Amino acid sequence: FPVTIDFVEIGVFNAIFYELENLKRKNVVKSTLEIDESITLKLDLKPEIQLLLFRIYQEAIKNMLKYSGASEVDFKLIRTDNGAEMSIRDNGKGFGLSQEGIKHGI
Repeated sequence: FPVTIDFVEIGVFNAIFYELENLKRKNVVKSTLEIDESITLKLDLKPEIQLLLFRIYQEAIKNMLKYSGASEVDFKLIRTDNGAEMSIRDNGKGFGLSQEGIKHGI
């Protein structure tokens, strides 16, 4: 799913919000977005870090749409003692880690 906006200009979290809203508007999935109020949407992140975060989000959503059969996705960004934690959860079918034939990736 192609990047349709310049996420560096608007900020990575605004870009993720835009993409989730776009999926919701197209009735692809229902989505919720929760960003800790103590984390601003204009974090002073280097463009390379913003790109990395967006690509992680993008890959998770792509895999969800392609494999899981999910109808809902929740994106959460919370502050932790060590910085911030980003989570992406869906209601898809998942996979078993002990299944034979699964290729181990990174």
